[in-house]
Amino acid sequence: MVQIKDIAAKAGVSPATVSLVLNNKPGISEETRNAVMRVVQDLGYTRPKARRTPPAEQQQNVQFIIYKKHGMVVADTPFFAYVLEGVQIQARKYGFNLLISYIDERAGAEAVRQQIQRITQSGCKGMLLLATEIEEEGLKPFLESGVPMVVVDIRLQNCYRDTVTMTTVQGSYLATHYLAECGYRKIGHLQSRVVIQNFVDRHTGYEQAIRELSLSGYPDGTFKIGSTAEKAYMDMKELLAGGTKLPQAFFADNDVIALGALRALNEAGEKVPQDVAIVGFDDIPMSALSTPPLTTVRVEKIYIGRAAVDRLAARLEEPDAPCMKLEVRTTLVVRGSTQTV
Repeated sequence: MVQIKDIAAKAGVSPATVSLVLNNKPGISEETRNAVMRVVQDLGYTRPKARRTPPAEQQQNVQFIIYKKHGMVVADTPFFAYVLEGVQIQARKYGFNLLISYIDERAGAEAVRQQIQRITQSGCKGMLLLATEIEEEGLKPFLESGVPMVVVDIRLQNCYRDTVTMTTVQGSYLATHYLAECGYRKIGHLQSRVVIQNFVDRHTGYEQAIRELSLSGYPDGTFKIGSTAEKAYMDMKELLAGGTKLPQAFFADNDVIALGALRALNEAGEKVPQDVAIVGFDDIPMSALSTPPLTTVRVEKIYIGRAAVDRLAARLEEPDAPCMKLEVRTTLVVRGSTQTV
């Protein structure tokens, strides 16, 4: 089969030029255009038929719902933009018509119920619920809707629904264990003041590692801190100004908190990692650009989004299949904010 690169090679132009000619785009001289078209005819090139997107009325509407209880976690990290990117990539693969909605619990229970009702009565075939800030009780109106649903970014205890999340406990255990392997014996936890299930699970992993390794850190090593970069920065400044005795190393609930704390440590003249080491969680892009670059737990954010759509597609295909809990494994990324001591 003749390809664009074959035409480009014979015509002595770039594949991009051939593409512009075939699509009748401007910016190509008449001479070059004619030369390319002669090669197209000589080689008998036939353009492949474009994949047609089904008409809107034939597409399955799928809702990606971002639920906010307070917005202090969802709104302040790029983590969720990457999850959404994965959702969009996979939705196109299945031909889903992806719609995005925001539900804010602060609007009141009745307003939330009505919004969910509008979504489910709009011809929605399935829902992907970003449940980072939700509590299990808040899932009730979604469950009552009867619409197939996959719950994303939360580990459910008592709710029987398809879920896709990360190995949160394992990731925080891995980070704390790594700090111990580096030689740190007093390891603190920069724990978010905002309570969500993911942060509770991260404390569980931290606590498990501290206990198993018989380290000094729990419970006295827990430092409550703001969940946004600015609040984490201000809280760490306050700790430093108050003369708080720092541990040798910190595990932070996420990169946003870690980066805010790192900024305060740098300003106070605390050398990272020589005076105190720090490990984050999520591996957001800024973690590689900080001073020093942040050691962190990588979460495959795009893959989580893609896997959620795959699971919803399977649920739509087989409505009565058993529910599944999918956990995407986390890995450690070692950078300059830690060292062997």
